[in-house]
Amino acid sequence: MQFELQQIWQQPESECGTARLLAAEPDCHRLDPSLRWIGTAVIQAVRGALAGQAHITLASAQAIADARTGNTAISNLALGQKLGCRWVVDGQIAGDALGLKVTLALSD
Repeated sequence: MQFELQQIWQQPESECGTARLLAAEPDCHRLDPSLRWIGTAVIQAVRGALAGQAHITLASAQAIADARTGNTAISNLALGQKLGCRWVVDGQIAGDALGLKVTLALSD
């Protein structure tokens, strides 16, 4: 994902324009409930790293919440399309207090 994002950042803005990105909280259902806060922390770190990039506008947390209203089962890709996003970052976190596996994906 980092490589793909770097390719986007290195393109002149005239080639790719500014595109919207949805950074969705990873699926944490395999985690103990006491560890599910980690999903929020991970996506906030991703959002922080992406904020201010010239070619990316992040879908706001409020826009994401509004788009999910009444349809909590919507996939992140469908949600990204609904919000007019070119890219979607999502993934999953699994493991326990002794070790976690964080998997993130960038979909175009």
